[in-house]
Amino acid sequence: MFMPEVQENENTREMISQWRGYNHNYSIGMGEFYDMENMTCDGFPIMMARDVRPTLLNALHMYRGILYTDAALAYLDGNTFHYKSWMLDLTPLFTGEANEVDYDPTFVDEPEEHQIIWSDQTLLRFGTFVLIFPLNVWVDINGRKAGLIESHFVSDVNQTITYTISQKDGSDYQNVVAQQTAPLSPSEGDYWLNTTPGSEGLNVYLQSSWQPVPTTYIRIELTGAHFDEYFDVEDAVNFNSVQVPDINNGSILQAVESDYMVVLGLLKSNVSVTETTSAGWKFEATRIVPQLDYICSDKNRLWGCRYGYDNNGDLINEIYASKLGDFKNWQSYQGLATDSYTATIGVPGAFTGCISYGGYPTFFKETAIIRVSGNYPAEYNVMQMDARGVQDGSSKSLAIVGEALYYKAPGGVMVFDGSLPRLISEEFGRNVYHYDGIAGVGGSKYYLEVTNPQGGHRMFVYDTQLGLWTKENPIRAVAFSGANDGRLFCYTHMSIFGLGLTDNELYTNKQVGEEYVSWFLETGDMGLETPEFKRISKLTFRAYVPTQSEISVDISYDDKPFEHVGDIRGFEETMTHVLHLTPYRCDHYRLKLTGHGKVRLYSLVISIDSESDEYEYKN
Repeated sequence: MFMPEVQENENTREMISQWRGYNHNYSIGMGEFYDMENMTCDGFPIMMARDVRPTLLNALHMYRGILYTDAALAYLDGNTFHYKSWMLDLTPLFTGEANEVDYDPTFVDEPEEHQIIWSDQTLLRFGTFVLIFPLNVWVDINGRKAGLIESHFVSDVNQTITYTISQKDGSDYQNVVAQQTAPLSPSEGDYWLNTTPGSEGLNVYLQSSWQPVPTTYIRIELTGAHFDEYFDVEDAVNFNSVQVPDINNGSILQAVESDYMVVLGLLKSNVSVTETTSAGWKFEATRIVPQLDYICSDKNRLWGCRYGYDNNGDLINEIYASKLGDFKNWQSYQGLATDSYTATIGVPGAFTGCISYGGYPTFFKETAIIRVSGNYPAEYNVMQMDARGVQDGSSKSLAIVGEALYYKAPGGVMVFDGSLPRLISEEFGRNVYHYDGIAGVGGSKYYLEVTNPQGGHRMFVYDTQLGLWTKENPIRAVAFSGANDGRLFCYTHMSIFGLGLTDNELYTNKQVGEEYVSWFLETGDMGLETPEFKRISKLTFRAYVPTQSEISVDISYDDKPFEHVGDIRGFEETMTHVLHLTPYRCDHYRLKLTGHGKVRLYSLVISIDSESDEYEYKN
């Protein structure tokens, strides 16, 4: 007797026990997600919901900049600078009432108390100072005072400016005459100002002969000017003198008192000359910072760059460095190792960002990386690398994680280790474009917020240790500030949020923020690895689902709309959850998990009952 042949059961199981984050491509691996939100790889190989983002502070006026430094947060709210438990009102600096302001323990900030300049600022650390650009303000966080980096003195009308040949400290020379021929009967120590055209110079009579004075000085005097409130010794100052034009560009102050300043120079026609101010001309003295597109700090100098037209209509394409250890002076040129520095760049196009990386001030254009090597101006060497640079509008995407530099380039996200930048955002998908990158660092994670062509916001998080991307809901941050210690902060104009570790005093008085996190995960097309049609009969999850949390599971067959197949609710323990499906044949399928709360997803087993060449149509 012959019995019919019974074929072996072809039921199979596919298990995913390692989740590998976000991959928005058409063909992706098992354990990757085509789309997702608010799940992280912090517990790799499991997936888990991100932590809540507490709102730490709400603005009284409008937040304009933050800086995480020395385990504390410095921030600018309106015109008020905050650091730790104290604050400074900077309004007098902006209104011209003062060049410096001191900490006032009685100051109480009030809404709309003063006129505020609504502009976002960059805060950076320089020694004991926090510098605020482009407002050009310094704050001494040890001395609890602030002032202007630039300084601008303007005289009143009908005032007399006196220029006199003097000694370095401003004292007068004794027995000095100005004439074209040498005095006939000089005494030891007499001075003669030779006014012969082409031979001008100051001479002193010593040991029976006239000897040239190697260095000469000019005292600039104006009674009641209070020059010492505007400038310091060694400042590089520009003037607008008509009588003595040689001193106008970048004169180095040798002495400063209330009523006078001393600079290097020579009066060629007389021992002393004067000029009087009027409604049409006022005496001015300025210490300036060049107009900068971007700024950073490296090797005890500030570095900046500028591409554009100056006041004379000339195109500027330059890199600048301040005087060594002196962020106030950018035009100090004395032939010293401490001098300021300027270099013209040959690469065309606008600068798109700058940062100190690997011991080099590093500047970016969209098509080039420019680095400056050396330790002082005479040794500086500008090095150019033709490579994908920072995308225009994404200067805030520059961030250092560990020893590598990350940034948003026109074609995606790059990592740069000093050799050649490398693309790391293939998981974003082909022909997917993002703009206006803003980034921060929390531990080993790179947080990047971008916009798409439609104006929508996205936040991507790259775990630099795992090499995995995840996606979170955007904050629409203006800027981030954090560190490799795991703490990360960001701000909108009205709130400051915490994203990293919470062991900081700011978290002790946090405001009302997120109570729980809503999340979702959507797989790519599954089942494409086999050509046969298959029937999905069962989904087996191993997960931790807290009380009052849940996982909702949907499935899509052959690109049709998702349909709900079941829910998993919490029991405060890790356990297996089985969802049985009504099976029918399909070519491929997708799963979508949605939920809320601090869920952990360990593994998923997909049970496939059979495979066939026959298709089963489902409405």
